Amino acid sequence: MLNPGNYLGKYRVLACLSKTSICSVYKAESIYGSTEPVSIQLWENIHLSNAEGRQAFLQEAQALAQLQHSSIHAILDYGLEQDMPYIITPCPGLAVETLRERLNHQPSPGLREALNIITQIGDALAYAHRNRVVHGRLRPEHILLTKQGEALLNFPLPSLPDPANPQQANAYQAPEQLKGNISKSKLSDQYALACIAREIFTGQPGNKVGTLFARTRRTLPTTVEQALRRATTQQPGDRYTDVEAFLQALLTRPVEKMSPRIFSQWHSGHQRNAGIPRQRPLWLKVGAIILLSAILLGIAMPLIIIYVPARAATISLTPLSQHQQTQYTITAVTGTPNASQHEVAHRSLSYTTPPITKTVNASGKGHQDAVSATGTLIFSNPGQVLRQITTQEIKYGDINIVTDVPFDLDMGGTVSVPAHVVQKGPVGNIPAHAMDGMFDIVDIATQQRITTVYGTNPQPFSGGQDGYDYTFVQQEDIDNTVSPLRDQLTTQGTNELKKMPKPNEILAHSATQSDIQCSPNVKTDHQASDRVAEFTVTVTETCQAEAYDPQQIQNTAIQWLKADKATQLGTHYRLIGDIMVTTPVIQQVDFSTHKIYISVNTEGIWSFQLDKAQQSYITHLIMGKPQADALKLLNSSIGVAKASISTTGFLGTAIPTTQEAIKFVIINVSGLQHNP
Repeated sequence: MLNPGNYLGKYRVLACLSKTSICSVYKAESIYGSTEPVSIQLWENIHLSNAEGRQAFLQEAQALAQLQHSSIHAILDYGLEQDMPYIITPCPGLAVETLRERLNHQPSPGLREALNIITQIGDALAYAHRNRVVHGRLRPEHILLTKQGEALLNFPLPSLPDPANPQQANAYQAPEQLKGNISKSKLSDQYALACIAREIFTGQPGNKVGTLFARTRRTLPTTVEQALRRATTQQPGDRYTDVEAFLQALLTRPVEKMSPRIFSQWHSGHQRNAGIPRQRPLWLKVGAIILLSAILLGIAMPLIIIYVPARAATISLTPLSQHQQTQYTITAVTGTPNASQHEVAHRSLSYTTPPITKTVNASGKGHQDAVSATGTLIFSNPGQVLRQITTQEIKYGDINIVTDVPFDLDMGGTVSVPAHVVQKGPVGNIPAHAMDGMFDIVDIATQQRITTVYGTNPQPFSGGQDGYDYTFVQQEDIDNTVSPLRDQLTTQGTNELKKMPKPNEILAHSATQSDIQCSPNVKTDHQASDRVAEFTVTVTETCQAEAYDPQQIQNTAIQWLKADKATQLGTHYRLIGDIMVTTPVIQQVDFSTHKIYISVNTEGIWSFQLDKAQQSYITHLIMGKPQADALKLLNSSIGVAKASISTTGFLGTAIPTTQEAIKFVIINVSGLQHNP
């Protein structure tokens, strides 16, 4: 059980609305900024621990979540919490009740309300069927009603226990369901809808067709009786082909050959109790007629004008319209585009220029100081043990050689000691073995001889050289040589690349990126700091661009907008005129992945289609009503933005009581048009 303040996914629980043995319902809010409360329906006693059960739930919830219809109680989100399934729906307000609750305290609603409920639920059911979703459990417990006259159809998940009261479920199941032939079908949904319609009309639930129709034959209009009878036949094949056909039959002249008074009596249930009026004296009748005439001609004339039906009426309706403006970002790719992601194909273009080679002089100037020669002396056979003998200076003619590190030497041993010539230049390059002979080892501090050793230089002393000036390559030498070559090659590459797009293509460029990107390939026989008098560079330039078809981008945006509006607005809305599309704007060109991100603004107008079924439904709502009342009904009807009424006749201005006397004029909504 969740408590206020607990979290389920991205939702914070606010309160527990209800709890049964089947599931719990909580009021919650999203933690991601939405201020609208939601309902969490959590099956706390169901644990979908196996993959098959989880997959079934997720597939069912996904299919229902895709249903977007004004008369369907939407599923906003769904998931599993510790293997417990849950769904997220809009939170119903306090003014919402189920049809079952409405029928419990108002068993027989008025005709207008009854037809309003059946029409909305039937339209939602037909929409679901077109999207391959079958209800299977349709009954009053799954229909939500608001005080504003809206009816919402709730879809249970087939793989989970139904939280609605199932006690009277069999009363709405078709014979083929009760026999176990099928679990559900579009025709069984039609059967259940007809059972609900009959219950609203008569106040008596159940699917006992013969008993019920025998009891209501005289009070139901012929067309209504025929429509309900056919939709609840025992054989599925004898029913209407679909829910739309059933609704059309149900709404066709339901008041045929019946006055408003008799039809009102049908819904109030008092017709069969009306007695035969007692005969009155002739003088009383004449007096009453005279009195009534005086009243009508004097005081009651305005009432006659208001309430007496006109001979004919013209109803002018302006449908609701939606002016939609949407910006889309479309990705152009070089591979196979993913249509579901609204990708389109484009071409990546590339051109590499022929190479240019150039040899130039190095400009760097340097000086090398004179350097002393270095080598190795080997001392051996000392007369005593020597330890940590420091710098020794040895004479070789006029040349002074100095040892570089202290050394140790045991009696009879040998040691190699690095040394360098004091005098700098090539004079210190002493040949090998030129120094072989006996040398005195001197105590540096006292300048006294310590012992005599044999010394030799088996390798020549080398590296001694005089100072000199030299030329070397600087980095700016390379850059200054490459730069003009690049300018020349970039111009060449750009010109060649601009010839490559097809007639329907243009090169992509954004506000911060040019349409062509060029990069050099530079090769040089010497690098910076190399001591040479000259060097050679070879340069090529590779230029690339992304070419796309702007018309293809615009067409993709148009189809995207149409698909979005079909889902959002439903099947009752139709595009009026053209969809306007702006010139595509490049947001980014990614040359590394060869993708182009393109934005385009779209604009269109969709208008609600007031079809014959809707007009028939409206006709039965307003027949016989005063114009003021009829206008209120018209302006509150689904899909109507504005309504007006004009009547013809001698006195009365009320709406005629026959369908043939009422004419509809649908005012066209102006759409957008391309400039020629």
